[in-house]
Amino acid sequence: MKAKHKYNTNTQEGARRLAQSIGYKFSIYDMPHMISLCARAGIKFDGIEYTEPKKELDNNTTIVL
Repeated sequence: MKAKHKYNTNTQEGARRLAQSIGYKFSIYDMPHMISLCARAGIKFDGIEYTEPKKELDNNTTIVL
């Protein structure tokens, strides 16, 4: 039974419950902030392309941190 009629899809909790009821499983790949936090700690996940943040100075010199 689908939960379309039970939950308000306009709220975050309702959308999560609806997605869960139709079989969607939440994973680490749905959380970009958690992926960047893990990358800073040295934990890398397969299937994600990691790039180093860049800083530009006033004289157009790029520094890779």
